[in-house]
Order: sequence, then C-alpha cells, then structure tokens
Amino acid sequence: MSNPSTKSDRIQNQPRLVQQEAERSGSMDHFPSSRTLRADFVLPSSQTAEDGENAVGLNQTEWRRRLWHMFPGTLPFILWLIPHEDPISPILNGVLIFMIGGLAFIINARHATIARSDDQNWFAGVIGYSASVIATVLLFQNQLELGLTVLAVLAFGDGMATLTGMTLQGPKLPWNQQKTWSGSLGFLVCSTLMASVIYWGEAQPAVPFRLALLCCGVTSLAAAIAESVPSKINDNIRVGIVAAASISIMHGLVIGWN
Repeated sequence: MSNPSTKSDRIQNQPRLVQQEAERSGSMDHFPSSRTLRADFVLPSSQTAEDGENAVGLNQTEWRRRLWHMFPGTLPFILWLIPHEDPISPILNGVLIFMIGGLAFIINARHATIARSDDQNWFAGVIGYSASVIATVLLFQNQLELGLTVLAVLAFGDGMATLTGMTLQGPKLPWNQQKTWSGSLGFLVCSTLMASVIYWGEAQPAVPFRLALLCCGVTSLAAAIAESVPSKINDNIRVGIVAAASISIMHGLVIGWN
C-alpha cells in the first residue's frame, strides 16, 4: 500500500519533474516555464477570484458603482407620492435637499467598496453630482421639474453610458478613444426617456409629453456630448452644469416662464 503523503508529493512535483525531463532532452525551447505550468494548474479558481467578471463583462465593484450612481434617480418617483405644488414648501424643499446631500455623503463614505483602480477626483465627482442638482432646485423653485431633470440626466444618462459602453463596447469615438459610440448612445436614449418622464410627471401646470421629450432630448444630447469630451474635469461636474444650463434654456424657449 502506497504512502498517501508520498503520492501527494509526486502530484505536487509533477510539473517540475516534467520540466526537468524536458531539460535533459533538450526540448526546453518549446516547453512552457514552471510559472506557466503552475498557472495552468490553478487558473480556473484564481482567475474567478481575481477578476470577478460575470457574463456581461462587468465586475461586482462596477455593478455596485452603477447601482449607487442610478439610485438617486428614484427620488422623483418617490416625490410623486407626496402631494405638493410649485413652489414646494420649505419643509419639503429641505427634505429633498437633505436626501440628495445625504445620499452623496453615503456614497462618499462607501468609496472603498465601489472605487476603480484609476479613480481620480472622486470627491469632486460626488460634489459635482449633488451640487448641480441642489443648485438647480434652489434657483428654480417654481419649476422643480428642472432640478429633477438634471438629477435624471446624471443618474440614468451618465450611469447608462458606462454600463452600455463596458458591456457592448464597439467603435471608439473619433474625438475620445476612451469612450465608445455605444456608451454615448446609451446615455442619450436612457437620459432622454427617463428625464422626459420625470419632467412631464413633475411639471405644474401640466405640459404635453411631446414638449417634455423635446426639452429633455436636447438637454440629454448636450449632456452626452459634454460627457464624451476629453477633459480633466470630472464628468459629473461637466454633465451637471451642461444639463442645468440646457434644460433651463429649453424650458424658457419651449414652455416659457410662468
């Protein structure tokens, strides 16, 4: 009966024994290194643990990042359940601003769980996201739909740009090799649809959906271009500023100020 430990030693040393035999036969030029052999023996388990990739090519960290990025976009739908008129009451206004700021604080606190290896200006991005929404809400208190549109563009447009760009990939943009056409198209389509629904649902007095679609479509296009332009400025800041400026201009031109 063979000794179990001896048998185990032979199995563990098998790659080394085969390599030594190849060295003696002079066939090392076509023989993989011992490092490669060891990798072959452990590749399935170690690759899964290290990469964490799923079927669509996004790791768990990026999925969490997308969910946190889009989650604030649910606030307008929650607000629909609360009867209110424009301008909203100071209490509701304070609650809304507190919730947006609170979410920004939570997301910043969870940075370690959703950070990328190349993250830069993380804090500036969180501030840019929340500040552009809060500033628009405060500036246009009689038109809450404008601030909520900026929130929709940031949450769903910018969030979907990364999601579609990383999963579908495809041709790069001519002016930015770090961005793809699929990402920009995902931004434009998702932002236009979600922002239009949110704008239309919040507008007081009510506006036709086609006008909401026009205002938010142009806003989303401008924001998608801003997101795609190469810049050292965090994209949340760029998208937030452009979205706020665009929706206020389109609202004035198409709907008018009451």
